Amino acid sequence: MEPFEALVSKPSVLLIDGVYHMWFSVFAMSDVGYRLGYARSRDGINWERFHDREIIPLSPGEFDSKNQSYPFVVDMGSQLWMFYTGDEFGATGIGLATLDKDKLSR
Repeated sequence: MEPFEALVSKPSVLLIDGVYHMWFSVFAMSDVGYRLGYARSRDGINWERFHDREIIPLSPGEFDSKNQSYPFVVDMGSQLWMFYTGDEFGATGIGLATLDKDKLSR
């Protein structure tokens, strides 16, 4: 955990082509709410986190303008679908983000 983080929770892990991919919620003391994080591993024990990658940008004036949390990722064949909650832990809505698997970091 980075020094500025107060909490990391709710991981969603998929094994794709021999690589584990994990998405999770991160609460940083300097931010207003939770953000989404990403890490990967070849063995499921040692993880490489990508702190500098924004998973999904916040949407000013929308349901996820301050908070993105509780990711759940589903393998849909050639795509990954991520369901996640917006502000107030889903009271303002649930989002769906998609990613073509061939664009996934390996």
